[in-house]
Amino acid sequence: MKRYVLSIVCVLFVVAVLAAGTNPTEQDYHAYTEKETGKITPESVIVERIDFQVFSTFAPHMPNDEYSIVHLGFMGMFFQISKKMNNYPEWLEMFRECACAE
Repeated sequence: MKRYVLSIVCVLFVVAVLAAGTNPTEQDYHAYTEKETGKITPESVIVERIDFQVFSTFAPHMPNDEYSIVHLGFMGMFFQISKKMNNYPEWLEMFRECACAE
């Protein structure tokens, strides 16, 4: 039983280290959106990134004070986690406040 638990802990540790090492950056996000849309993100769009060490969220903030599609970046890949919206995702609001305090 101890071996089984130790094996699981070791596998989880390796996955966490890999995830943290491949956590996408804002430049990775810009490259991804350019590849997906075929357009370069305008300078007027500010991408808000919340870094959770093993994954990050990316929320483009438009000049008209609206937000676009939010993506989750994990292990070098991006996953859409919201539809096009005008307001900041409520469930990310508390993390946003914590990230701004740093």
